[in-house]
Amino acid sequence: MLENQLGWVIGYFRWLTPENFARGPAHFFDGAPPEARDAIHEEVLREVRAAMRAQGVARHSDAEIVELGLKSLAALSEILGDQRFLFGDRPSGADATALGMLTALYTPFFPCELQERAQGFANPRRLHRPADGAVLPRLPVEGGRRGPARRLNGFNEFPRRLTNRWGTGP
Repeated sequence: MLENQLGWVIGYFRWLTPENFARGPAHFFDGAPPEARDAIHEEVLREVRAAMRAQGVARHSDAEIVELGLKSLAALSEILGDQRFLFGDRPSGADATALGMLTALYTPFFPCELQERAQGFANPRRLHRPADGAVLPRLPVEGGRRGPARRLNGFNEFPRRLTNRWGTGP
């Protein structure tokens, strides 16, 4: 529901809404030579649109995509109910996932219709911005130390792969 639907819906409005692409994702390529940026943007958008079409979200109209996002929020709202966290009084990994998705959705920097309509869901807003200011407590890490940060190769390598093609990468 969150990663398999809401995340793709948020990504759709972030990447494939021209104004939002210009505000955010387009800047991933600011290091490319100015004469190559338009071509890079076009290629990136073509690949992102193809990925979103293959996943399924980009096969719908914008209005239908908003409705898909609202269905995910309605399910999240139903599961959350009056609880502080998704599974009761203690946070879980699912709460961290929800928090990330809700933060991406509610950021005013990337406005979209889904964001406006999502304001009607009180409890996901409560999970995102609780009244007491506490979001997720810092939990102890197994073994007493954190492991090295892992790179998500498919995403983190995407801009490098494109800039290398244009002769601007490392």
